[in-house]
Amino acid sequence: MSEGVGRFMGTTRMAGEIQEYRDESGRVIAFAHEVRKGRVMRGQWFYATDEAAKSYVWFHSVKDLVR
Repeated sequence: MSEGVGRFMGTTRMAGEIQEYRDESGRVIAFAHEVRKGRVMRGQWFYATDEAAKSYVWFHSVKDLVR
């Protein structure tokens, strides 16, 4: 738990946008940290649980990054 909170706190200190992904009950299952500078894009991705990782919402984040 503390590792996940630490990662989230670290990303909030950086430039960019944080996108949250929630399940049907409203719980956060993942978040993506997206940074753009010029023509360069960087994305960091964090799942809340191993079960959430099976939802493959990562693909939505990548699609959103390159849009």
